[in-house]
Amino acid sequence: MKKICCLLSVSALLFGLSSCGDEAYDVRLGARRDTAPVTLHAVRYDSHRGVDSAVVEVVGRGLVIPVDASGCATFELAVGDYELRVSRRGYLPVIENVSVTLANDGSDVPVVSARTLDVNLHPLTASAKGYVTRIAEENDRRYQSGAIVRIELTDIETDMVFETRTDDEGAYRIDSLPEGASLFCKAEWYDGGAVYSGSQELSPLFSEAQSGLPTIAMTREEYSCSYDILAMPETPTGALSLTFPVAADVDAIRIDQILVLDREERQVGVLASWSDGDRVLNIRSADPKGWRTGSTEDYTFSVNVPNVEGGRLTASGTFGIATRTGRLAVVRSEYDPATGMITWPLLENALSYKIYVADSDDNDYVVKDNFAPEDGLTGEYPVNSLIDVNERKVYYVKVVGVNSQYEGDLAAAKELTIAHINPYPVFYESNTNTLHWQSVGCATAYRIYLKRQGADTYSLESTVSASADNSGEMSLSIFSIIDRGDYGTYFVKVVGVMENVSGNVNSAEEVEIPYYYY
Repeated sequence: MKKICCLLSVSALLFGLSSCGDEAYDVRLGARRDTAPVTLHAVRYDSHRGVDSAVVEVVGRGLVIPVDASGCATFELAVGDYELRVSRRGYLPVIENVSVTLANDGSDVPVVSARTLDVNLHPLTASAKGYVTRIAEENDRRYQSGAIVRIELTDIETDMVFETRTDDEGAYRIDSLPEGASLFCKAEWYDGGAVYSGSQELSPLFSEAQSGLPTIAMTREEYSCSYDILAMPETPTGALSLTFPVAADVDAIRIDQILVLDREERQVGVLASWSDGDRVLNIRSADPKGWRTGSTEDYTFSVNVPNVEGGRLTASGTFGIATRTGRLAVVRSEYDPATGMITWPLLENALSYKIYVADSDDNDYVVKDNFAPEDGLTGEYPVNSLIDVNERKVYYVKVVGVNSQYEGDLAAAKELTIAHINPYPVFYESNTNTLHWQSVGCATAYRIYLKRQGADTYSLESTVSASADNSGEMSLSIFSIIDRGDYGTYFVKVVGVMENVSGNVNSAEEVEIPYYYY
């Protein structure tokens, strides 16, 4: 990184533009004694002739000024630190860091140690290609696919990135590299906790694509180490603090390497700042409400950063703000067959609710879902999310509250019985006047409900015992529920029964029976 120190006085930042001669033109009014000129001269690296059509940007100040025909741009600069970016289409952008200071404590007259600064521009006409191998064991060298290959410049600062990955045969190629620059080629590959790396210095490249470049051989470094760096936020708007050990290469840490995920594993927006000598990273939620209050496991984070001595430093953990605590009351849940919904009044200190389900085949309760209702007074859960609509069973459901300390008492929780045992399909055979349905394995009997066309409600007409082996098809003559001479249109529902538990009439399949004399 190059740094130019110009000595001048304090006050406003002014900018001017001229050729490399003595004449300068003020772009903004100001006291000239508070500024001093700094001239950048963009030249081609090999001929040192001025490059026209280049531009100079004062990074972070929103100012971009073109050079003149000779490649010069002159700035009137006040005291401060500046990052100047010189660029031209087809050339490598170059960054020059300029610090402007006072001549001495008692002076307000600017003193400039170097009025003109030459900036070498390199055309992006070169290419590099080669192979990457991994030394797995002694004398066991393999071409490595998927390795990251980076080209770095050894004596030029730029914000341009040259990176690729090797193909299936371990080959790489990077185009649009700066001609005539000293380059360094690095390769890395990660295998779980192990890190393989290697590097190769390249001779300056020129416009023709290079061939026969040395193969980069990667060797294994030490395994990554894990460490505890987490300090949990004390309040919803407090900071999650990550304290990195001396071994961490904090200069190489990017915020997008710090992943914070919510309970649904969605990435959370964060605001970050460094403290304590740039070794503590403080992360706050970008949500104005801060970290959503709830369980201490509401958020997870992971870190994967370079180690100054090679390898990677990794860490992961969970955090959250636990605000709802204490033992939980029994959930007063209800089931409405008409809507197919389970509902219950929400508990004040519950963060979520576990939905437990058992059935007539397996009486052991298992968790089907951990459900967090939206804000409100009532929780609501669809039965169809708990049962297999193709399985005819009696289901037993319990809802218990959960918070960061406790879970409700499953044994004491109210049990809901959901009899999903109505036979399906049910159909009417008109030529034999017979009703048919498929047996339900757990049913002990079937109730036959009937209503005539125009009637509002069904009435129970008959109860049929299940067959001895309770398998196959059941049949019933309609004359067991309809008089032979009572013609008209009827509607029938067959409802399953298991001991004293009956299926729901409303959800049973409705079958139309047109019974007429012809």
